[in-house]
Amino acid sequence: MRPTAFDPDIPVLPDHAEILEIDRLVSPYDPANPKYIQRGLTWDTMQSLL
Repeated sequence: MRPTAFDPDIPVLPDHAEILEIDRLVSPYDPANPKYIQRGLTWDTMQSLL
């Protein structure tokens, strides 16, 4: 695992990554107490939100 690059042209995920589920969380994110808006979204569902 490497830190996120400052350059926005460098992808965060590798090309071969497969997104299985997406969770939406309230901000600011608190790793000790995550608060979910929605969990287990598919990529198709997430695209409609974007």
